[in-house]
Amino acid sequence: YTAGTPQAVEGDGEAVLVTGVTAGTIPGTAVLTVQTVGGGNLTRFHGGGGRVSNASVGHPGPQPLFDYRNNAYRGVLPFFMRMVP
Repeated sequence: YTAGTPQAVEGDGEAVLVTGVTAGTIPGTAVLTVQTVGGGNLTRFHGGGGRVSNASVGHPGPQPLFDYRNNAYRGVLPFFMRMVP
């Protein structure tokens, strides 16, 4: 994340905007300053070690270009077995 460019993300299940990024005291870590999307108060605790992602959680619906044989998807789908009744 780049400081000064807020991005909508999910933090502990709450939609937030990242409004600031500074280096953490432990190498390889960062401290994010967040606010809720649309303003207002945070409703959940966002403690140290919490994960932040710009990926929406949930079913994305049909993906017509998805090919399980493509190596680009191995991290998402490491194993595939077709089950036939």
